[in-house]
Amino acid sequence: MRQRRSGLSFPFMESKIEVPRAREGLLRRPRLFQFIEEHLDRKLILISAAGYGKTSLLIDLADRTSLPVCWYSVDEADRDPVVLLEGLRATIEHTFPGFPPGMISTRKPSAPALADARDIVASLLRDIHRHLPERFIVRLCENLLNIPCTV
Repeated sequence: MRQRRSGLSFPFMESKIEVPRAREGLLRRPRLFQFIEEHLDRKLILISAAGYGKTSLLIDLADRTSLPVCWYSVDEADRDPVVLLEGLRATIEHTFPGFPPGMISTRKPSAPALADARDIVASLLRDIHRHLPERFIVRLCENLLNIPCTV
């Protein structure tokens, strides 16, 4: 497990926040790509069985769009809302190197997460509003947990 040391306000596994490179021979879906580009002002949730190309489509989108893409691969640890929110902050910090360091949870693992999560959400939203005037894409996905891909 590699952790990103530079650019983030806290250590985080780089593989969870790096956009995978488009492989040679990646199936391009021009109509789906155009549809997504035309509707970037809306929330998009892709749901299908494994192997139907959701991740490939989003890799292609990340490779071809002019918008910055924040990529986050969800895993079992992200069932904890604080871990998930810290992961979202990590991918934003990774994509936007000047993004200010934010709140990190100091709670003990056995403590309730809700109050901490609210504080982290408030901090993250405030920092996005203040420091990221442009539009950008956030991609969350993990098929192993039956969590749909969200853009």
